[in-house]
Amino acid sequence: MLRSNNRTLWLGVGLGLLLGNGCLQPTLRGPGSLLSSNLTEQGPPTSGDAAALTSDESFSLTRGQLLFHTNFYLPPTHPLIEDVVALRTDVFRTLRCEPGTEPIHVYLYRSPQDLARIVQQTGDPILQRRAYFLQTPDALHVYASWTYDIGTDLRHELTHGYLHSVQPRIPLWLDEGLAEYFEVARTESGCHADHLAHLAALHRAGQLNLELERLEQVSDPAKFEQTDYAASWLWVSWLLSRPDTTTALAEFFAALPSDASTAPRLSAKLNNLGSDHQRLIREYLEQRIAKAPSLTR
Repeated sequence: MLRSNNRTLWLGVGLGLLLGNGCLQPTLRGPGSLLSSNLTEQGPPTSGDAAALTSDESFSLTRGQLLFHTNFYLPPTHPLIEDVVALRTDVFRTLRCEPGTEPIHVYLYRSPQDLARIVQQTGDPILQRRAYFLQTPDALHVYASWTYDIGTDLRHELTHGYLHSVQPRIPLWLDEGLAEYFEVARTESGCHADHLAHLAALHRAGQLNLELERLEQVSDPAKFEQTDYAASWLWVSWLLSRPDTTTALAEFFAALPSDASTAPRLSAKLNNLGSDHQRLIREYLEQRIAKAPSLTR
């Protein structure tokens, strides 16, 4: 997925290159996924490939489902490793499903320039991203450079990795909404201050559109914009705030088919609950805004 501040890029499988229109907005999320046939045709670099780590030194570490490969020394007990290992439990406990077991290879580079050199070898014009998630038919991979935002980047990309280790096809809005929810520090309990501020501004301007049916119709990652990221986060946050909708979300996720084109719509499932979910999520947003003093001034 392509996101704000050149942060992240999602690389899909054999679907061609889709260039977005929001990657130059430094304070906003970008247009969604960037799908690269070049990288997937060549396959991702492996830890044994001299080009994979752009360094004479390479280090490997395995923690459960995660296989770390770095071009710098990362202590096995580093707090960030503990954090993303614990994230696995948080994700699957929230969705009430058994954790995946497919290994996720995590390639960490000491600088964005090191990572850019790897991407450049694929021939893609989009370089200098901080983090990537790549799903191939054979494996799951996360690439990231060690920047100030490495915690946020890894939590976001590994949420994708954990989710795709049990469900290879996930609706775009849900995939991104969950990743945005879990990318914030655990102490924030899923509260994404940037998204809340963005939605509050739209609400004040009378430009807010939270229709889940609209989000469900967006399957082209290049058309997924900043407001879509924020709205997807809000939907996930609201769904997880109520017992009935949490159950509906967990059941929906567990029942996702392997073919994304036949995926059901969660909005239809919510309609069966007999409540006006569009009204309820607006009220939920207004309550969240009211609890944030900086947004009510």
